[in-house]
Amino acid sequence: MIEEGRDLDDILVQVAATKRAFDEAALIIIAENMKECLSENLSNCDKAISEALDIFVKYAHHIR
Repeated sequence: MIEEGRDLDDILVQVAATKRAFDEAALIIIAENMKECLSENLSNCDKAISEALDIFVKYAHHIR
């Protein structure tokens, strides 16, 4: 788009859309990991929940 001389607004819209798609993919990966972690660690559920939430919160700080 830059090489084509496209308008800056068009370029930034595409950059924002790409970022949002990556953020959504990351959240899906985290959610699936949480499901897997919790289903495997029912005997130690408190620790599994804590670890899963720590990962989620750490990543969520990077999404804006």
